[in-house]
Amino acid sequence: MNWASRRRFVITAIGAALIIFVLALILVPTLYQAPSCTDRTQNQGEQGVDCGGPCSLLCTALQQAPVVRFTKALFPAPNRVDVIAYVDNPNTGAAARRAPYTLTLYAADRTILKQATGTLDLPPFRSVPVYVPAFFTGNVAGAQAFLTIDPSKVTWFTFKGTLTLPKVASPAVGGTEGAPRVTATLSNPTFVPMTDIIAVGVVYDASDNVIAASQTLLKTIPPQGSVTATFTWGQPFGLPPARIEVMPLLVLPS
Repeated sequence: MNWASRRRFVITAIGAALIIFVLALILVPTLYQAPSCTDRTQNQGEQGVDCGGPCSLLCTALQQAPVVRFTKALFPAPNRVDVIAYVDNPNTGAAARRAPYTLTLYAADRTILKQATGTLDLPPFRSVPVYVPAFFTGNVAGAQAFLTIDPSKVTWFTFKGTLTLPKVASPAVGGTEGAPRVTATLSNPTFVPMTDIIAVGVVYDASDNVIAASQTLLKTIPPQGSVTATFTWGQPFGLPPARIEVMPLLVLPS
């Protein structure tokens, strides 16, 4: 091969290499898809398809369904029905945002008086109260309420953050027999303000049955400070109160 031929060969080789390099820069990002948690493939140390491991979604095999501990219709005033329910999340390291539920109120003859839907956040391994004031209007003595959750509609994700709730202290019953009142002190253990805290107060009788429930909104709890939460009713409790539970609601961060 003479000098001219070698020169043409080198130039051709360099040109071909440049073309291949440019094509690689264009085609590799286009054709290669890096593993992700939405590619419907178990390909990056996941415990299932797009779940577990580096993915936040909790695999179905590891999920435990939320448990509705109880639901009760309350009659705090004539022609008014409130509903209180407790939902337990048995998952120690998993949470669910906006889990849908269905609330149904039945008359004594089992006819449906009202049915409505809602959502709730389920922090890891916690009990969450669901309080619905004035759920129904009318004279419905003997009505019963049921809250149900379809586990297939709850999306669980692994929660690795830290959740801080106000600390509750000194719950007490006060007021008068005809207009009872419950108070409790809620304190903020952090160095930033807590705002728009909803707290639910539940009153139990000596048999540990719920006899009353209410809720209140605390606009601000200052850093390292405390406020008094007050719950009121306009008529006597049906039975003497024996235990009080005050639970702040927790909204999961997005």
